[in-house]
Amino acid sequence: MAAASLVALAPSAYADDGCSQSPAKLVTRVALGRGSSEVQLRATTDDVCAWGRIINGVPGDTVWVDRSDNGGPPWEQLGVSRISAGSTVFTPAYNDVNKKMRACGHPNGYPGQVACTYWW
Repeated sequence: MAAASLVALAPSAYADDGCSQSPAKLVTRVALGRGSSEVQLRATTDDVCAWGRIINGVPGDTVWVDRSDNGGPPWEQLGVSRISAGSTVFTPAYNDVNKKMRACGHPNGYPGQVACTYWW
């Protein structure tokens, strides 16, 4: 599990122009820290766009993506999405050409806990 600081959640950003979530592939994933919950980084099969997803989560869990030029600081926090009902939520898709991306999540009810995938 990649370490990350819990940060104030920014307002959700809009998807980048020209990005969609289809066709998709799973790039990397990390356990969210509760049961079978996990944070996933997904990408289009042509590696042009990427987004985050939580599966097997609970209402209140959040997921976002970070985008960086070098796989480290500084990075942009994009597309914070929160599960309002059910067990899955996606962030919008963002352009990842010449960028490094990771997905991060925060499990509801676990203050200070954040799980991030590796930079891809």
